[in-house]
Amino acid sequence: MVRTARSVVCKTCLLLLFHSVLVHADVIPGRWEKVEAQAPGTGLTVIMKSGDRFDCTFEEVQMDTLVVETGAGERRVPKVDIQRLETSEPVRDPAKDGTLKGAAIGAIAGGVFFGIVGGGIRGPRDGAGRAIARALVIGAVGAGIGAGGGAALGFAVDYWHKAPEVLYVAQ
Repeated sequence: MVRTARSVVCKTCLLLLFHSVLVHADVIPGRWEKVEAQAPGTGLTVIMKSGDRFDCTFEEVQMDTLVVETGAGERRVPKVDIQRLETSEPVRDPAKDGTLKGAAIGAIAGGVFFGIVGGGIRGPRDGAGRAIARALVIGAVGAGIGAGGGAALGFAVDYWHKAPEVLYVAQ
């Protein structure tokens, strides 16, 4: 049994390693798909072939131009003049995502734990109402613990992944 568990852990670690390599793949030079997939309002840093750079907000990608919003208003930048595009703000909030996911997982784990372990813990006067109340309390405690763990993990992810995401690189 120990050998089987060790095998499962090793295979899971290898799978996670390969998955992380695929997730962090580089952008294909000259391709605009990652830029087109951005939501309007995403913060961008545009680096021009001339060496100039400016921060803006993504609006849309047209046939020959990138439409962005700068502090001075809308700007249409020809695609041929762009050397590189990067995000200038986090695309998502890992701390918030971690907190919500951790709370959900913790609540489910607390409910399952009560169903497995707490289902047999009943006194002679306990009715269905007390059993439901216990399940809710244990689920709430699990949600709190999960939210704390998820927030900590989210802050760690946010701390280690501060680098901007590259969306486009000229050929």
